[in-house]
Amino acid sequence: MRAKAEEPAAPPSRTMAPLRPKEVAKEEPKKAPARPAFNTLQQHFTPRKAGKAPTATFLHPAPVSTSNSLPPELFSLQMDLLQLHLLHSNAAEVTKQWEASAKHRLRTKFDEVSSLYQVMLEHERSGQEQKNLQALLEWTGGKASGSLVQHIQVLSGPLHELPSLVQTGGRFQRHAAAFEQWMSWVQEVRVARQDRAEGGMGSIEGLGDAWKAENAVLMRKLTSFARDLSGLAQPTAGSSIASIVSCCESLLDGLLEELRVMQTIEQDVVEREKEWVESKLQGIAADIGSFLVESHPAWRM
Repeated sequence: MRAKAEEPAAPPSRTMAPLRPKEVAKEEPKKAPARPAFNTLQQHFTPRKAGKAPTATFLHPAPVSTSNSLPPELFSLQMDLLQLHLLHSNAAEVTKQWEASAKHRLRTKFDEVSSLYQVMLEHERSGQEQKNLQALLEWTGGKASGSLVQHIQVLSGPLHELPSLVQTGGRFQRHAAAFEQWMSWVQEVRVARQDRAEGGMGSIEGLGDAWKAENAVLMRKLTSFARDLSGLAQPTAGSSIASIVSCCESLLDGLLEELRVMQTIEQDVVEREKEWVESKLQGIAADIGSFLVESHPAWRM
């Protein structure tokens, strides 16, 4: 009896009471509120779904771009090439602009230098004119204009005669050319004599009386010019008249010296030729004399 009393009592069974209509209505999901009217300001766009790739895409996949896998050196080279391309694309236009700018600057600089040069020339010309006038007054010793005329007449002789003498084909040039041609012939004869050639047996003659007479005439004319110039007073140094007188005197001295040298050489060649001929004649005479001494009469044995 006690055991039965210790057994736990069974829990009372709960019986589900029937739901009331109002409670069932509470359990139903609430309806969403009505959507407002469509407005273009509230329009939203959704991305379009990509279509299914065709089968060929899986069979022949597109090559994977390797631009992201390029090394830094290639990126650097690509940047350099891009910069060079951009520079070259504008090179022609930039070069034209530089050339135009350089020409403009050079033209401006040239005009400035040219204008300064003209100003300097004008200033120098004016100063030289004043110096020449002063030199002319000092050259005549401050005397009347007649003295200046005499000085100019003395100076006009060399100024008119010397150019015609020394120019190509002039009198002095023809005289000197004849002497040079004669000297070339003398050298040929002497070389032939040394080589014992046939042409060396001839004798060397002088330039002749005509050449000697022309040489004497030229010397007298040039000496007269030099003597007249030496009688003039020395002009002021640095003036134009001083330069003219100095040039004339230098040219006259050079021409006279050349005439003297040609005359001396011609005389020396003629004298040496006479000595050579005399030595040959003495040699021939000695050979003949030795032959006569050594030979015996036919009747002597």
